[in-house]
Amino acid sequence: MPSEEADSSLISLTNQWVIRFKDLLSIPKLSDEPFAVKPATKVKSNKYGDVYPMTSHPRGFCIIIDNQLFAGNTLPFRTGSRNDAYRLADVFSQLLFDVKLYTNKTSVEMKTLLQDVIAKNNELVSHDALAIIILSHGVKDEIYGTDGLTVSVDTIIGYFNNKNCPLLINKPKMFFLSACRGSQIDSGIKKSLNSSPRPMGSLGAAASVMPTWSDIFVYYSTIEGYASLRNVSTGSWFGYELANCLAEFAHREHLHDLVTIKVAERLHERISEMNGSTIKQAIETQTKGFVKKLYFNPGFCAIEKK
Repeated sequence: MPSEEADSSLISLTNQWVIRFKDLLSIPKLSDEPFAVKPATKVKSNKYGDVYPMTSHPRGFCIIIDNQLFAGNTLPFRTGSRNDAYRLADVFSQLLFDVKLYTNKTSVEMKTLLQDVIAKNNELVSHDALAIIILSHGVKDEIYGTDGLTVSVDTIIGYFNNKNCPLLINKPKMFFLSACRGSQIDSGIKKSLNSSPRPMGSLGAAASVMPTWSDIFVYYSTIEGYASLRNVSTGSWFGYELANCLAEFAHREHLHDLVTIKVAERLHERISEMNGSTIKQAIETQTKGFVKKLYFNPGFCAIEKK
């Protein structure tokens, strides 16, 4: 007769397949709410040097890594993440990126496929930008592969700095990371607080040597130490609002305002409940080195390919 241990393993396996089946059933929901990107009416000029050129076709690679199923029982199946991946792939395709979607990659496979991007010399030289989107479990500044091992965000970004990826010098590199950075839950506060505006930094004189880090935008779905919230049907809060705001505002807003104002505002307005308490979510952003304004210019391409 089968042992209790074998029965337990069978039940666990059955439960995992039930979860995955329900996840597959949620995919048709996407067709009920397509995010059509609004075309730009004119190209944002880079005449004065504060705007990135964004008219190549394709704009560049958009690499999406969607980790859903993890080895062992330590990390749960990420129900709803598939919707994030498909929705963002659709939106970035409409923004004229060459989208590469990968699912369920180990820590080593994640590093390998990102390093492979750097080797595509003939394509990178004609690209205007790069976008990396990672949907997974995480902790602090590390992202989990499906083998339960992590890759640090610094390692991921470091592959594309000016030293390691010179073909993308002076070109924007965008990183969108939808993963928990801890286990804290933001229950919000009940009284409003006035916040003072952030001080504006000033740019110094141009240096004769290129710094190792520049043109890098990093957008975390949540603050360090906090959980990243996800709906089992529609996907993560961050992934949904990012795709939504790109479709709605990319024709006129530059990237940093689009994420730090539009996406952040949509997340600020969202509210859910857990064990009788309200829960909220706030994003965290970073820029590394000198950055310009990035307009996606949806619909516009260079007259001639490079």
